[in-house]
Amino acid sequence: MSTVNFVETAIYSVVNGLALLYNYKSVSRGASRDTYNYQGDISMKLVIDAYGGDNCPSAAVEGVVMAMKNHPNAEFILTGDEHELDKELSKHVDLDRSHITIVHAPEVITCEEQPTVAVKRKKNSSLVAAMDIMARHEADCLVSAGSTGAVLTGATLIVRRIPGVKRP
Repeated sequence: MSTVNFVETAIYSVVNGLALLYNYKSVSRGASRDTYNYQGDISMKLVIDAYGGDNCPSAAVEGVVMAMKNHPNAEFILTGDEHELDKELSKHVDLDRSHITIVHAPEVITCEEQPTVAVKRKKNSSLVAAMDIMARHEADCLVSAGSTGAVLTGATLIVRRIPGVKRP
């Protein structure tokens, strides 16, 4: 499987997983499974680190496009270079961009950098911008195919732990 396909599939899978989770919560609260269609009527907001991982931002944009086909009510916030993201999105002429927001973040944290140093120094990186959005509770989920260490560091330092959770 190529890296592009991996990132696309990961974004698509996260959206489908969240839809199933929302379906489960709805059913557990008494809604009828027969009347609940998780394809299309789920309102969720995901922030995508569009520059985390290889072949980005094209892989991240392709994943968003795939996910939007099954979940047109989902909203996406893409963090990264605004000009490049806009260029990638414009390749999809039939895409309804009303559910996509771009947050300009020109810096990138690479896998070669020390995670703690990179997260603290690169405040304008796509990953830190995505973490800031999560910390402000402006999205339900964050997806990044970037540095696992930087994601864990950002989650711990920026988003913070859920009360009662002692270890990341």
